[in-house]
Amino acid sequence: MSDEDMALLRETLPGMTEECLNIVRYEGIEAYPNDTGRCFEMSEQRRWKGLWIAEFEYSVFCGPDGMACYPDEAEEATDTVWLSFASGAEQDDIFPNGFAYDSSSDGIYEIEFLGRITSIRGSHGHMGMSQREIVVSEVISIELVDD
Repeated sequence: MSDEDMALLRETLPGMTEECLNIVRYEGIEAYPNDTGRCFEMSEQRRWKGLWIAEFEYSVFCGPDGMACYPDEAEEATDTVWLSFASGAEQDDIFPNGFAYDSSSDGIYEIEFLGRITSIRGSHGHMGMSQREIVVSEVISIELVDD
């Protein structure tokens, strides 16, 4: 990729690590590892508690710190936060009590978990509609509150 292409990529995906930028630059966009925890600057892991809205092509966490549940609720100072789960981990390693998430699990969940959030606002989740992303490493508790 040209220097101009790389500048556009950096502008479009702020916070992307040099490792992943170099993969794209030298191996092409097809080689891009779709792994937020590896490819973006992330905070230290911490404990989170809030609501997880899981719908078709929608996985948003509404928690503390002014996180909005839906993009139309977000203002400049408010982020929508995509919730994803650690790449390569088995569901049994992440979720407690045999909970298994699949496409039939849509709903609103009260959730407590350990995870890391992207350090810089950008475009995350489906179609880049969220400003941040949290990668969950372990779910402490999860309960369906509305389906």
